[in-house]
Amino acid sequence: MKRAVVVVTIIHFGMALLLAGTAVIVLMQTRKPEIAGEPDAVTGLIIGASVLAVPAISLLGAAWGLRKRRTWGWWIALLTDVAVLATLVYNGYSENSVDREEVVFAILFALLCIALLLPVVRKSCTGERAPVVSS
Repeated sequence: MKRAVVVVTIIHFGMALLLAGTAVIVLMQTRKPEIAGEPDAVTGLIIGASVLAVPAISLLGAAWGLRKRRTWGWWIALLTDVAVLATLVYNGYSENSVDREEVVFAILFALLCIALLLPVVRKSCTGERAPVVSS
């Protein structure tokens, strides 16, 4: 039972690091001379990095809460995963072309939502107990 929660926690921590690292890489692009000369491009990259940083910070907090088996950690992880999944799905429907990377990340976040909703993980984090059957 504990192993499932540990795996979900590690995966969420890894996703948080991936998103944070991508935000840092996007911010580093603003230092390139060909991009630094265009203020609109720099502004766009800063906005993109901010969009990536918000779920990264949220998932870092959620991973910490999951590690401590707190209900709020489970809820933050679930809500962040659903929000990112909804954003990716909406972006796929709003454009005429769908990138493979977006599909892969959408599937990954859908699997994370499913993993959080597994009874073993949910009951371990939310403190639910099996109902007592009296005869």
